[in-house]
Amino acid sequence: MKINKKIWSMIFLSSLLLILAFPKTDWYWLAWIAFVPLFVVCETATLKESFWRFFWSGFVFFLGAFYWIGISGLMVGMPWLAVLTFLGTVLLCGYLALYFGLFGIMYFYRRKILLPLFVLPAFWVILEFFRSIILSGFGWGALGYSQYKNLPVIQIADVTAVYGVSFAVFFVNLCFYKAYFYRRELFKVAGWILVSLATIGWLWWYGLGCIKYFDKSSASIKVAVVQGNVPQDQKWDEKRWPAIMDKYTNLTKQALVARPDLLIWPETAFPGILWEDEKYFEILKTVASENKIPILVGSVVAENNKYFNSALLLGSDGALAGRYDKIHLVPFGEYVPFREQAPILGSLIPITDFTSGTKTTILDFNKVRFAVLICFEDTIPELVRQFVDTGAQFLVNITNDAWFADTKSPYLHLQSSVFRAVENRRSVVRAANTGISCFISPYGKIIRYLMDAKGKATYVEGIAQDNVEVSSQRTFYTRHGNVFIFICIIFFLLGMIGFLIKRRAQGE
Repeated sequence: MKINKKIWSMIFLSSLLLILAFPKTDWYWLAWIAFVPLFVVCETATLKESFWRFFWSGFVFFLGAFYWIGISGLMVGMPWLAVLTFLGTVLLCGYLALYFGLFGIMYFYRRKILLPLFVLPAFWVILEFFRSIILSGFGWGALGYSQYKNLPVIQIADVTAVYGVSFAVFFVNLCFYKAYFYRRELFKVAGWILVSLATIGWLWWYGLGCIKYFDKSSASIKVAVVQGNVPQDQKWDEKRWPAIMDKYTNLTKQALVARPDLLIWPETAFPGILWEDEKYFEILKTVASENKIPILVGSVVAENNKYFNSALLLGSDGALAGRYDKIHLVPFGEYVPFREQAPILGSLIPITDFTSGTKTTILDFNKVRFAVLICFEDTIPELVRQFVDTGAQFLVNITNDAWFADTKSPYLHLQSSVFRAVENRRSVVRAANTGISCFISPYGKIIRYLMDAKGKATYVEGIAQDNVEVSSQRTFYTRHGNVFIFICIIFFLLGMIGFLIKRRAQGE
């Protein structure tokens, strides 16, 4: 495949603009024009060229956004595993880039489909949706997530989830490309730019209205989070467990000075494996009972020869008041897919399989109901919607992102929590081992970070607290789910009908 330097540079320019639109740079406005260079070089491309140009642009974007996945092998001190995770990351980015390539095929046929200006964004959204559910799902890097700091624009997510924001950003990209395409015709240029600005303006109007008129009469509770900043290579070193317990206990005592209603430790913060050794659990129960404070803690739980990644709620009397077992496990991180069919995978990846939970358990204390999202569960819109629909009045995300060092990972992860807050109009409290721990309002505003004196939110230890709104209202998305996806499918089908009609008319 021969591609000249100009075409390659335009392909990589689109990738670079997309990368810069996401953390850590967060230049989210670049996402609104990021695809224009790619559209330019695919204007006269053949079907094969259109596929590959989109594919390579997607591959570079995903590699630039998710390179940190390959670091996880280094965190356990196994060089050979680091090589394996690096190769796995390359394969993952290649798989994700296929979705870009599939869109390239649709883009090639754009002139033969009905309503292309709506069908193309709809098809992009459909691809993002299926990417988030196929093969356990990987929805990270969806176009809409780039706007997580653009608060007025993302409020539409309470109807459409993140996919509506993706649709709008892609639609505006097409409009700007149209303005470029007709760059020698002033009135057409002005018209397309006006359509772009009108789209963004409408989103701002809707978003500002939501923020202004949303019910702010909700009750609130005071919640504190503890961030221990325990390196990944120390978490499972039994010799270090007493020091880890002392660290979390001391931080907890500091947090209790302000008398919070609930105190939260991160995912697997509890040292060791619960029920195999209960001495540390007795210490934790004593802290809760002596201070009359409910404590939520992440722990690995052993039960009936199975292991669960769990969140345990201790009541103010120190007794176990509730438990949630993680439902959506991470492939190759918490279990090895196809272990029985391909035993070599189990020997190459030295982990014990966790067992997934089966219930969207709601925990409660003092008549306040909340759901716990463990690790990457907050990246799954439909799962979070089910928790809220079941009765959760606020959300807690406990996580351990220490696997991926001080990279983009915790910031990309944070984007998901912001959108889950907006989609369901629920406050989200994040407690992370190495960061980012923070408090997110029902509008997606990050109202408080856990930071050190220099303003650093990752790889620091400390405590943070804030008032958290609790609400029982249900948004359109909470009540009805992915209606917007079905609308996009309808647009896609209309486009295909137009394609078939044109083909028949042309005798193809």
